[in-house]
Amino acid sequence: MGQYLGLQGVAVFQVGQDQVRLAQALVALVGRLML
Repeated sequence: MGQYLGLQGVAVFQVGQDQVRLAQALVALVGRLML
């Protein structure tokens, strides 16, 4: 059970990382459009 919860935590962390990258890409894109 502990291992399962640990794996879930890692999956959630990876999804969070993906969303951070997506947000950074969007910010960069908007920044270029503003210039």
